[in-house]
Amino acid sequence: ENTIEAFAYNGSGMVESRRSSNAIKWEGATSKPNLYVLTLAINKYRDKSLWLNYCVPDANAIAESFKTQESGLYENVYVSSLQDGKVTKDGISEEFKRLSSLVTVDDVFVFYISGHGTTYDDGDYYYLPVNFRYTSKEEIPIQGISKNDLIENLSLIKAGKTLLLLDTCISGAFVAV
Repeated sequence: ENTIEAFAYNGSGMVESRRSSNAIKWEGATSKPNLYVLTLAINKYRDKSLWLNYCVPDANAIAESFKTQESGLYENVYVSSLQDGKVTKDGISEEFKRLSSLVTVDDVFVFYISGHGTTYDDGDYYYLPVNFRYTSKEEIPIQGISKNDLIENLSLIKAGKTLLLLDTCISGAFVAV
């Protein structure tokens, strides 16, 4: 049961109208939300000096863990995974566009990324895609996927609840002010 109350003030904000309230009780059926999980994980970068061992297995474990909630907390669980060679700036954008047409405001969205993360001189966070090649620090904002790129992609998702899991170095810079 919810109570809705309404009142108004005059133009000067000095006089308040009489308050009116109404109790509303929902008696309809409710449905469970769907869960959409998008994982990005890179073990094998183009540059072999950046190779990692556990990003892909961790992403798979995260996805499997959420998948067990199907028919439990969630009506359906949909998992999308981009791994190794598919984790490019364009590949990520395309997957977000695809998901944006599926996810509704009643759904829950989980975004998990694993791989290399870093910052640039401006302090902003960058996720390094599979085709990143380090030749100088100036390559980070050119080739990296910035926090703003990720936020722009996330803004396409209409889910009422979103959980971000950043399993990268320096991921705290993502939320730094």
